[in-house]
Amino acid sequence: MSNLSLSARLLLALAGSLALAGSAVAQDSPVDLKPETKAAKGTTIDASIYQKIAALTAELQSPSLTPENRLKVEKQLANLREMLPEGAELKTPASLDGAKNPIAPGASASTSTPAPVHPENAPLKFDTTLHDFGKISDEAPVSYSFKVVNRGDKIVNITGVKASCGCTASAASKMKLEPNDETTIDIRFDPSGRNGPEVKTVTVTTDDAAFPSYQLISTSVVNKTVMIEPVSVNFGAVPPRTVASQEVSITCKIEGFNIKKAELTGVQAPNMTLEEVGKDTVQLDGVPATRYRYKISTNDKMAIGPISAALSIDTNLVSPKFARQNIGIGGEIAGGVSISPQIVYLRMSEPGESIVGESQLISRTGQPFRILTAQLVNTTPGLNAVIDIKPREKNNWAAQRVIISATAPNSAAEIRGEVVLKTDVKDMEEIRMQIVGWQQTPPQPAQPTPVAAPKASAIPVPMPISPEKAAKSKQ
Repeated sequence: MSNLSLSARLLLALAGSLALAGSAVAQDSPVDLKPETKAAKGTTIDASIYQKIAALTAELQSPSLTPENRLKVEKQLANLREMLPEGAELKTPASLDGAKNPIAPGASASTSTPAPVHPENAPLKFDTTLHDFGKISDEAPVSYSFKVVNRGDKIVNITGVKASCGCTASAASKMKLEPNDETTIDIRFDPSGRNGPEVKTVTVTTDDAAFPSYQLISTSVVNKTVMIEPVSVNFGAVPPRTVASQEVSITCKIEGFNIKKAELTGVQAPNMTLEEVGKDTVQLDGVPATRYRYKISTNDKMAIGPISAALSIDTNLVSPKFARQNIGIGGEIAGGVSISPQIVYLRMSEPGESIVGESQLISRTGQPFRILTAQLVNTTPGLNAVIDIKPREKNNWAAQRVIISATAPNSAAEIRGEVVLKTDVKDMEEIRMQIVGWQQTPPQPAQPTPVAAPKASAIPVPMPISPEKAAKSKQ
Protein backbone atom coordinates (compact mmCIF):
# COMPACT_ATOMS: atom_id res chain seq x y z
CA MET A 1 0.00 0.00 0.00
CA SER A 2 1.50 3.40 -0.93
CA ASN A 3 2.01 6.23 1.53
CA LEU A 4 -0.32 8.42 -0.50
CA SER A 5 -3.24 6.01 -0.47
CA LEU A 6 -2.86 5.32 3.24
CA SER A 7 -2.78 9.04 4.03
CA ALA A 8 -5.89 9.55 1.96
CA ARG A 9 -7.66 6.73 3.77
CA LEU A 10 -6.71 8.13 7.17
CA LEU A 11 -7.93 11.57 6.15
CA LEU A 12 -11.21 10.07 4.95
CA ALA A 13 -11.72 8.19 8.20
CA LEU A 14 -11.03 11.29 10.27
CA ALA A 15 -13.41 13.33 8.12
CA GLY A 16 -16.13 10.76 8.80
CA SER A 17 -15.54 10.93 12.54
CA LEU A 18 -15.64 14.71 12.48
CA ALA A 19 -19.11 14.54 10.92
CA LEU A 20 -20.59 12.83 13.97
CA ALA A 21 -23.22 15.27 15.26
CA GLY A 22 -23.60 16.18 18.90
CA SER A 23 -20.21 14.93 20.10
CA ALA A 24 -19.42 16.06 23.62
CA VAL A 25 -15.72 16.51 22.76
CA ALA A 26 -14.45 19.03 20.26
CA GLN A 27 -13.87 16.40 17.62
CA ASP A 28 -15.61 18.46 14.93
CA SER A 29 -12.80 21.03 14.99
CA PRO A 30 -10.05 21.21 12.34
CA VAL A 31 -7.19 18.77 12.82
CA ASP A 32 -3.78 19.38 11.28
CA LEU A 33 -3.23 15.90 9.90
CA LYS A 34 0.08 15.06 8.27
CA PRO A 35 0.43 11.33 8.84
CA GLU A 36 3.92 9.91 8.52
CA THR A 37 3.48 6.32 7.35
CA LYS A 38 5.90 3.60 6.43
CA ALA A 39 5.25 -0.05 5.77
CA ALA A 40 8.20 -1.15 7.87
CA LYS A 41 7.76 -2.10 11.50
CA GLY A 42 8.58 0.73 13.88
CA THR A 43 6.87 3.37 11.72
CA THR A 44 5.72 6.38 13.75
CA ILE A 45 2.24 7.84 13.29
CA ASP A 46 1.72 11.57 13.78
CA ALA A 47 0.45 12.67 17.22
CA SER A 48 -2.82 13.96 15.75
CA ILE A 49 -3.79 10.36 14.95
CA TYR A 50 -3.15 9.42 18.55
CA GLN A 51 -5.24 12.37 19.69
CA LYS A 52 -8.11 11.39 17.41
CA ILE A 53 -8.15 7.81 18.70
CA ALA A 54 -7.93 9.08 22.29
CA ALA A 55 -10.77 11.55 21.65
CA LEU A 56 -13.02 8.83 20.23
CA THR A 57 -12.15 6.55 23.17
CA ALA A 58 -13.09 9.35 25.59
CA GLU A 59 -16.33 9.91 23.70
CA LEU A 60 -17.35 6.31 24.41
CA GLN A 61 -17.24 7.12 28.15
CA SER A 62 -19.82 9.88 27.85
CA PRO A 63 -23.11 8.94 29.60
CA SER A 64 -25.01 11.28 27.27
CA LEU A 65 -23.96 9.37 24.15
CA THR A 66 -26.97 7.82 22.41
CA PRO A 67 -26.85 4.13 21.40
CA GLU A 68 -26.94 5.14 17.73
CA ASN A 69 -24.01 7.53 18.05
CA ARG A 70 -22.12 5.03 20.20
CA LEU A 71 -22.20 2.52 17.34
CA LYS A 72 -20.92 5.20 14.97
CA VAL A 73 -18.04 6.12 17.29
CA GLU A 74 -17.08 2.47 17.79
CA LYS A 75 -17.10 1.89 14.03
CA GLN A 76 -14.97 4.96 13.35
CA LEU A 77 -12.51 3.97 16.07
CA ALA A 78 -12.24 0.45 14.64
CA ASN A 79 -11.68 1.84 11.13
CA LEU A 80 -8.85 4.08 12.32
CA ARG A 81 -7.10 1.24 14.10
CA GLU A 82 -7.53 -1.22 11.23
CA MET A 83 -6.10 1.23 8.69
CA LEU A 84 -2.82 1.71 10.57
CA PRO A 85 0.09 -0.11 8.86
CA GLU A 86 1.27 -3.31 10.47
CA GLY A 87 3.84 -2.60 13.16
CA ALA A 88 3.07 1.11 13.30
CA GLU A 89 3.55 2.75 16.69
CA LEU A 90 1.53 5.58 18.16
CA LYS A 91 3.36 8.41 19.85
CA THR A 92 2.66 8.24 23.57
CA PRO A 93 1.86 11.34 25.63
CA ALA A 94 5.37 11.26 27.12
CA SER A 95 6.91 11.55 23.65
CA LEU A 96 4.87 14.59 22.65
CA ASP A 97 6.31 18.10 22.75
CA GLY A 98 4.59 19.72 25.74
CA ALA A 99 4.96 23.21 24.32
CA LYS A 100 3.15 22.28 21.11
CA ASN A 101 0.61 20.00 22.80
CA PRO A 102 -0.19 21.46 26.23
CA ILE A 103 -3.01 18.96 26.88
CA ALA A 104 -1.50 15.52 26.74
CA PRO A 105 -3.98 12.63 26.77
CA GLY A 106 -4.11 10.71 30.05
CA ALA A 107 -6.49 8.54 32.01
CA SER A 108 -8.21 8.55 35.39
CA ALA A 109 -6.35 6.45 37.94
CA SER A 110 -9.63 5.38 39.58
CA THR A 111 -11.75 4.52 36.51
CA SER A 112 -9.22 4.38 33.62
CA THR A 113 -11.36 6.91 31.75
CA PRO A 114 -9.30 8.70 29.05
CA ALA A 115 -8.99 12.48 29.30
CA PRO A 116 -10.71 14.49 26.57
CA VAL A 117 -8.27 15.83 23.97
CA HIS A 118 -8.84 19.33 22.63
CA PRO A 119 -7.43 20.39 19.25
CA GLU A 120 -3.94 21.83 19.48
CA ASN A 121 -4.96 25.09 17.81
CA ALA A 122 -8.04 25.67 20.00
CA PRO A 123 -7.81 29.10 21.72
CA LEU A 124 -8.95 27.94 25.17
CA LYS A 125 -6.32 25.97 27.07
CA PHE A 126 -7.29 24.14 30.27
CA ASP A 127 -4.82 23.18 32.97
CA THR A 128 -6.32 19.70 32.71
CA THR A 129 -9.32 18.18 30.96
CA LEU A 130 -9.81 15.42 33.52
CA HIS A 131 -9.89 15.61 37.32
CA ASP A 132 -9.87 12.42 39.34
CA PHE A 133 -11.33 12.77 42.84
CA GLY A 134 -10.12 9.24 43.53
CA LYS A 135 -11.82 7.20 46.25
CA ILE A 136 -14.35 9.33 48.10
CA SER A 137 -16.98 8.79 50.78
CA ASP A 138 -20.67 9.38 50.12
CA GLU A 139 -20.86 11.60 53.21
CA ALA A 140 -20.26 15.00 51.57
CA PRO A 141 -20.01 16.63 48.10
CA VAL A 142 -16.61 17.27 46.51
CA SER A 143 -15.55 20.23 44.36
CA TYR A 144 -12.88 21.20 41.86
CA SER A 145 -12.01 24.24 39.72
CA PHE A 146 -10.76 23.77 36.16
CA LYS A 147 -8.49 26.66 35.15
CA VAL A 148 -8.64 27.95 31.59
CA VAL A 149 -6.78 30.68 29.69
CA ASN A 150 -7.46 32.24 26.29
CA ARG A 151 -4.26 31.72 24.27
CA GLY A 152 -5.87 32.96 21.07
CA ASP A 153 -5.59 36.39 19.47
CA LYS A 154 -9.27 37.35 19.74
CA ILE A 155 -12.00 37.59 22.37
CA VAL A 156 -13.80 34.34 23.26
CA ASN A 157 -17.13 34.46 25.10
CA ILE A 158 -18.16 31.44 27.17
CA THR A 159 -21.87 31.00 26.47
CA GLY A 160 -22.71 28.03 28.68
CA VAL A 161 -21.48 25.38 31.13
CA LYS A 162 -23.52 22.19 31.34
CA ALA A 163 -22.83 19.15 33.54
CA SER A 164 -24.12 15.59 33.19
CA CYS A 165 -26.58 14.07 35.68
CA GLY A 166 -25.38 14.00 39.28
CA CYS A 167 -22.87 16.79 38.83
CA THR A 168 -23.35 20.55 38.96
CA ALA A 169 -21.17 23.16 37.28
CA SER A 170 -21.31 26.88 37.87
CA ALA A 171 -20.81 29.42 35.12
CA ALA A 172 -17.27 30.55 34.53
CA SER A 173 -16.05 33.22 36.96
CA LYS A 174 -15.39 35.36 33.88
CA MET A 175 -17.47 34.77 30.76
CA LYS A 176 -15.70 37.20 28.40
CA LEU A 177 -12.06 36.29 27.84
CA GLU A 178 -9.70 38.72 26.21
CA PRO A 179 -6.44 37.24 24.85
CA ASN A 180 -4.41 35.88 27.82
CA ASP A 181 -7.37 36.26 30.21
CA GLU A 182 -7.93 33.44 32.72
CA THR A 183 -11.03 32.07 34.42
CA THR A 184 -12.23 28.94 36.24
CA ILE A 185 -15.02 26.39 35.72
CA ASP A 186 -16.19 25.14 39.11
CA ILE A 187 -17.79 21.71 39.47
CA ARG A 188 -19.48 20.00 42.41
CA PHE A 189 -20.32 16.31 42.66
CA ASP A 190 -22.71 14.97 45.31
CA PRO A 191 -22.05 11.26 45.90
CA SER A 192 -25.16 10.71 48.05
CA GLY A 193 -26.88 7.45 47.17
CA ARG A 194 -24.10 6.39 44.77
CA ASN A 195 -21.63 3.55 44.95
CA GLY A 196 -18.66 2.53 42.82
CA PRO A 197 -17.11 4.24 39.75
CA GLU A 198 -18.60 7.56 38.62
CA VAL A 199 -17.77 9.47 35.41
CA LYS A 200 -19.24 12.96 34.98
CA THR A 201 -18.86 15.24 31.98
CA VAL A 202 -18.96 19.02 31.74
CA THR A 203 -19.44 20.73 28.37
CA VAL A 204 -18.24 24.31 27.98
CA THR A 205 -19.73 26.15 24.98
CA THR A 206 -18.38 29.33 23.37
CA ASP A 207 -19.25 31.79 20.62
CA ASP A 208 -16.21 30.68 18.60
CA ALA A 209 -17.60 29.09 15.42
CA ALA A 210 -14.38 27.12 14.84
CA PHE A 211 -14.25 25.71 18.40
CA PRO A 212 -17.81 25.87 19.78
CA SER A 213 -17.43 23.38 22.66
CA TYR A 214 -14.94 21.77 25.00
CA GLN A 215 -15.42 18.69 27.17
CA LEU A 216 -14.13 18.21 30.71
CA ILE A 217 -14.44 15.05 32.81
CA SER A 218 -14.40 14.27 36.52
CA THR A 219 -14.06 10.74 37.84
CA SER A 220 -14.29 9.08 41.24
CA VAL A 221 -15.00 5.84 43.03
CA VAL A 222 -17.65 6.29 45.72
CA ASN A 223 -17.28 4.22 48.89
CA LYS A 224 -20.58 4.06 50.73
CA THR A 225 -20.61 4.71 54.47
CA VAL A 226 -23.55 2.37 54.96
CA MET A 227 -23.94 -0.46 52.46
CA ILE A 228 -27.39 -2.05 52.14
CA GLU A 229 -27.79 -5.21 50.06
CA PRO A 230 -30.19 -5.43 48.38
CA VAL A 231 -31.20 -1.77 48.31
CA SER A 232 -34.85 -2.89 48.22
CA VAL A 233 -36.67 -6.18 48.75
CA ASN A 234 -38.92 -7.55 46.01
CA PHE A 235 -40.61 -10.86 46.72
CA GLY A 236 -41.98 -11.03 43.18
CA ALA A 237 -45.08 -13.21 42.71
CA VAL A 238 -45.78 -15.26 45.84
CA PRO A 239 -48.44 -18.02 45.61
CA PRO A 240 -51.32 -17.69 48.13
CA ARG A 241 -50.99 -19.47 51.50
CA THR A 242 -47.21 -19.78 51.19
CA VAL A 243 -44.29 -18.17 53.02
CA ALA A 244 -41.54 -16.25 51.22
CA SER A 245 -38.31 -14.97 52.81
CA GLN A 246 -35.42 -12.73 51.84
CA GLU A 247 -32.26 -11.62 53.63
CA VAL A 248 -31.02 -8.05 53.93
CA SER A 249 -27.56 -6.97 55.12
CA ILE A 250 -26.55 -3.59 56.55
CA THR A 251 -22.79 -3.00 56.63
CA CYS A 252 -20.82 0.00 57.96
CA LYS A 253 -17.06 0.56 58.25
CA ILE A 254 -17.32 3.25 60.97
CA GLU A 255 -15.84 1.91 64.18
CA GLY A 256 -18.42 1.26 66.89
CA PHE A 257 -21.35 1.11 64.45
CA ASN A 258 -24.46 -0.59 65.76
CA ILE A 259 -28.15 -0.83 64.99
CA LYS A 260 -30.31 0.38 67.85
CA LYS A 261 -33.66 -0.60 66.38
CA ALA A 262 -35.00 -2.48 63.35
CA GLU A 263 -38.71 -2.76 62.63
CA LEU A 264 -41.19 -3.39 59.84
CA THR A 265 -43.54 -0.53 59.01
CA GLY A 266 -46.44 -0.06 56.63
CA VAL A 267 -49.96 -1.38 56.21
CA GLN A 268 -48.90 -5.01 55.78
CA ALA A 269 -46.18 -5.04 58.43
CA PRO A 270 -48.41 -7.00 60.88
CA ASN A 271 -48.55 -9.83 58.32
CA MET A 272 -44.75 -10.09 58.07
CA THR A 273 -41.93 -11.10 60.41
CA LEU A 274 -38.42 -9.73 60.95
CA GLU A 275 -35.57 -11.79 62.40
CA GLU A 276 -31.95 -10.85 63.07
CA VAL A 277 -29.93 -13.78 61.78
CA GLY A 278 -26.37 -12.61 62.35
CA LYS A 279 -23.78 -9.95 63.17
CA ASP A 280 -20.18 -10.27 62.01
CA THR A 281 -17.12 -8.40 60.75
CA VAL A 282 -16.38 -8.25 57.02
CA GLN A 283 -14.12 -6.27 54.69
CA LEU A 284 -15.67 -3.19 53.03
CA ASP A 285 -13.47 -1.12 50.71
CA GLY A 286 -10.44 -2.84 52.18
CA VAL A 287 -11.19 -2.05 55.85
CA PRO A 288 -13.00 -4.01 58.60
CA ALA A 289 -16.72 -3.29 58.80
CA THR A 290 -19.64 -4.39 60.96
CA ARG A 291 -22.41 -6.28 59.18
CA TYR A 292 -25.94 -7.01 60.42
CA ARG A 293 -28.12 -9.57 58.65
CA TYR A 294 -31.92 -9.73 58.83
CA LYS A 295 -34.51 -12.09 57.38
CA ILE A 296 -37.86 -10.69 56.24
CA SER A 297 -40.72 -13.15 55.70
CA THR A 298 -44.32 -13.03 54.59
CA ASN A 299 -46.90 -15.22 56.27
CA ASP A 300 -49.38 -17.65 54.76
CA LYS A 301 -52.39 -15.48 55.65
CA MET A 302 -51.60 -12.45 53.53
CA ALA A 303 -54.44 -11.44 51.22
CA ILE A 304 -54.01 -11.61 47.48
CA GLY A 305 -52.72 -8.34 46.13
CA PRO A 306 -49.64 -6.11 46.29
CA ILE A 307 -47.09 -6.39 49.11
CA SER A 308 -46.21 -2.96 50.47
CA ALA A 309 -44.06 -2.42 53.56
CA ALA A 310 -40.66 -1.09 54.66
CA LEU A 311 -37.79 -2.02 56.94
CA SER A 312 -36.74 0.95 59.09
CA ILE A 313 -33.27 0.87 60.64
CA ASP A 314 -32.19 3.26 63.43
CA THR A 315 -28.40 3.41 63.88
CA ASN A 316 -26.05 5.08 66.37
CA LEU A 317 -24.55 7.31 63.66
CA VAL A 318 -24.81 11.02 64.43
CA SER A 319 -25.30 12.29 60.88
CA PRO A 320 -29.01 12.53 59.97
CA LYS A 321 -28.01 11.17 56.57
CA PHE A 322 -27.11 7.80 58.09
CA ALA A 323 -28.99 7.77 61.41
CA ARG A 324 -32.05 6.16 59.80
CA GLN A 325 -32.17 3.87 56.79
CA ASN A 326 -35.41 2.78 55.08
CA ILE A 327 -35.59 -0.26 52.82
CA GLY A 328 -38.67 -0.66 50.62
CA ILE A 329 -40.44 -4.03 50.47
CA GLY A 330 -42.61 -4.99 47.50
CA GLY A 331 -44.03 -7.90 45.57
CA GLU A 332 -47.40 -9.53 45.14
CA ILE A 333 -49.41 -12.32 46.65
CA ALA A 334 -50.39 -13.76 43.29
CA GLY A 335 -53.55 -15.74 42.68
CA GLY A 336 -54.90 -17.08 39.42
CA VAL A 337 -54.97 -13.67 37.73
CA SER A 338 -52.62 -10.70 37.74
CA ILE A 339 -53.92 -7.17 38.23
CA SER A 340 -52.35 -4.30 36.30
CA PRO A 341 -52.34 -1.72 37.68
CA GLN A 342 -53.26 -2.63 41.22
CA ILE A 343 -54.87 0.80 41.68
CA VAL A 344 -57.36 2.39 39.27
CA TYR A 345 -56.18 5.95 38.63
CA LEU A 346 -58.57 8.66 37.43
CA ARG A 347 -56.69 11.42 35.65
CA MET A 348 -56.51 15.03 36.78
CA SER A 349 -59.80 16.73 36.01
CA GLU A 350 -61.99 19.76 36.50
CA PRO A 351 -65.31 19.62 38.40
CA GLY A 352 -68.11 18.25 36.21
CA GLU A 353 -65.73 16.74 33.67
CA SER A 354 -66.06 13.11 32.49
CA ILE A 355 -63.18 10.94 33.74
CA VAL A 356 -62.16 7.34 33.01
CA GLY A 357 -59.77 4.87 34.67
CA GLU A 358 -58.91 1.27 33.84
CA SER A 359 -57.24 -1.84 35.20
CA GLN A 360 -56.74 -5.24 33.57
CA LEU A 361 -57.13 -8.73 35.00
CA ILE A 362 -55.04 -11.33 33.18
CA SER A 363 -55.21 -15.10 33.72
CA ARG A 364 -51.83 -16.53 34.72
CA THR A 365 -52.72 -19.86 33.11
CA GLY A 366 -54.21 -18.36 29.94
CA GLN A 367 -57.62 -19.88 30.77
CA PRO A 368 -60.82 -17.76 30.63
CA PHE A 369 -62.43 -16.73 33.92
CA ARG A 370 -65.62 -14.97 34.94
CA ILE A 371 -66.33 -11.85 36.94
CA LEU A 372 -69.61 -12.70 38.66
CA THR A 373 -70.40 -9.32 40.24
CA ALA A 374 -68.84 -5.86 40.26
CA GLN A 375 -69.56 -3.19 42.85
CA LEU A 376 -68.31 0.27 43.78
CA VAL A 377 -68.07 1.12 47.51
CA ASN A 378 -66.95 4.09 49.60
CA THR A 379 -66.78 6.39 46.58
CA THR A 380 -66.44 10.17 46.83
CA PRO A 381 -69.91 11.81 46.90
CA GLY A 382 -70.95 13.10 43.50
CA LEU A 383 -68.60 10.77 41.60
CA ASN A 384 -71.51 8.96 39.87
CA ALA A 385 -69.17 6.13 38.82
CA VAL A 386 -70.16 3.04 36.82
CA ILE A 387 -68.22 -0.17 36.00
CA ASP A 388 -67.88 -1.74 32.57
CA ILE A 389 -66.27 -5.17 32.05
CA LYS A 390 -64.90 -6.03 28.59
CA PRO A 391 -62.52 -8.63 27.15
CA ARG A 392 -59.12 -7.18 26.27
CA GLU A 393 -59.38 -8.94 22.91
CA LYS A 394 -62.53 -9.93 21.07
CA ASN A 395 -64.20 -12.96 22.71
CA ASN A 396 -61.03 -13.77 24.70
CA TRP A 397 -62.03 -13.67 28.37
CA ALA A 398 -58.60 -14.76 29.64
CA ALA A 399 -57.76 -11.04 29.91
CA GLN A 400 -60.45 -8.58 30.97
CA ARG A 401 -60.67 -4.81 31.21
CA VAL A 402 -62.29 -3.21 34.27
CA ILE A 403 -63.27 0.32 33.17
CA ILE A 404 -64.46 2.98 35.63
CA SER A 405 -66.37 5.92 34.12
CA ALA A 406 -67.33 8.81 36.36
CA THR A 407 -68.01 12.52 36.66
CA ALA A 408 -65.60 14.69 38.62
CA PRO A 409 -67.40 15.99 41.74
CA ASN A 410 -68.01 19.69 42.25
CA SER A 411 -66.75 19.86 45.83
CA ALA A 412 -63.76 17.54 46.23
CA ALA A 413 -60.05 17.93 45.53
CA GLU A 414 -59.38 14.19 45.86
CA ILE A 415 -61.31 11.25 44.43
CA ARG A 416 -61.50 8.00 46.35
CA GLY A 417 -63.35 4.71 46.18
CA GLU A 418 -63.01 0.94 45.89
CA VAL A 419 -63.91 -1.68 43.28
CA VAL A 420 -65.10 -5.03 44.68
CA LEU A 421 -65.20 -7.94 42.21
CA LYS A 422 -66.53 -11.44 42.79
CA THR A 423 -64.94 -14.04 40.48
CA ASP A 424 -64.80 -17.77 39.85
CA VAL A 425 -60.99 -17.79 40.20
CA LYS A 426 -59.67 -20.12 42.89
CA ASP A 427 -58.00 -18.19 45.73
CA MET A 428 -59.29 -14.95 44.22
CA GLU A 429 -63.01 -15.19 44.79
CA GLU A 430 -62.95 -11.53 45.86
CA ILE A 431 -60.74 -8.84 44.33
CA ARG A 432 -60.53 -5.31 45.74
CA MET A 433 -58.92 -2.40 43.89
CA GLN A 434 -58.55 1.16 45.13
CA ILE A 435 -59.75 4.13 43.04
CA VAL A 436 -57.53 7.21 43.30
CA GLY A 437 -57.72 10.54 41.53
CA TRP A 438 -57.23 14.28 41.86
CA GLN A 439 -58.87 17.28 40.33
CA GLN A 440 -58.11 20.92 39.97
CA THR A 441 -59.42 23.30 42.58
CA PRO A 442 -62.63 24.85 41.22
CA PRO A 443 -62.21 28.55 40.42
CA GLN A 444 -63.63 30.88 43.05
CA PRO A 445 -66.45 33.20 41.85
CA ALA A 446 -65.34 36.78 41.43
CA GLN A 447 -66.39 38.99 44.31
CA PRO A 448 -67.98 42.39 43.48
CA THR A 449 -65.65 45.29 44.19
CA PRO A 450 -67.22 47.55 46.82
CA VAL A 451 -67.75 51.15 45.72
CA ALA A 452 -66.39 53.66 48.20
CA ALA A 453 -68.73 56.40 49.44
CA PRO A 454 -67.94 59.86 48.02
CA LYS A 455 -65.73 61.94 50.26
CA ALA A 456 -66.91 65.28 51.55
CA SER A 457 -65.74 68.17 49.42
CA ALA A 458 -63.00 70.32 50.89
CA ILE A 459 -64.39 73.42 49.08
CA PRO A 460 -66.70 75.51 51.33
CA VAL A 461 -70.29 75.77 50.05
CA PRO A 462 -71.97 79.20 50.57
CA MET A 463 -75.04 79.20 52.79
CA PRO A 464 -78.36 80.32 51.19
CA ILE A 465 -79.51 83.90 52.01
CA SER A 466 -82.99 85.41 52.19
CA PRO A 467 -84.45 87.43 49.26
CA GLU A 468 -84.40 90.58 51.43
CA LYS A 469 -80.66 90.30 52.08
CA ALA A 470 -80.03 89.56 48.42
CA ALA A 471 -81.97 92.69 47.32
CA LYS A 472 -80.21 94.82 49.90
CA SER A 473 -76.77 93.60 48.80
CA LYS A 474 -77.48 94.74 45.20
CA GLN A 475 -78.10 98.34 46.27
